[in-house]
Amino acid sequence: MADERKKAQELMVERVKSGSSVLGGELQTFAAAFPQIAHARVELTVDGRPGGVYNETFLGEYINCRKPLCHDGGFSIGAVLREMTARRESTRKGNACCRGNEGSKGGRRVYGPCSVFFEYAVTIEYRPDPV
Repeated sequence: MADERKKAQELMVERVKSGSSVLGGELQTFAAAFPQIAHARVELTVDGRPGGVYNETFLGEYINCRKPLCHDGGFSIGAVLREMTARRESTRKGNACCRGNEGSKGGRRVYGPCSVFFEYAVTIEYRPDPV
């Protein structure tokens, strides 16, 4: 869609490539960011409707908002995964509001916060601990 706004994951990649500071500081593969995870699965519901199933092949720092007028939208699944791995959790259900704003194409004019609501169910299988 030609009129769609840039989302959180796309803007984060642009910031890293331009040398701007972001959490983590560099682009990494999922395996490099989470070496202890053998398999991850995220089931997503968006505004009460099925939003898809993601695994480690398709997970980035953010799961993007799909609302066309939303700029910098989505939520940080990376933060959820980091917290889960720190606690060695294997399942978690939670929710998040979209971090983006509805606005003009370049993001200069903001009409208001995005109203998209995400619900997620995460399952993680960990690699065996080295002996």
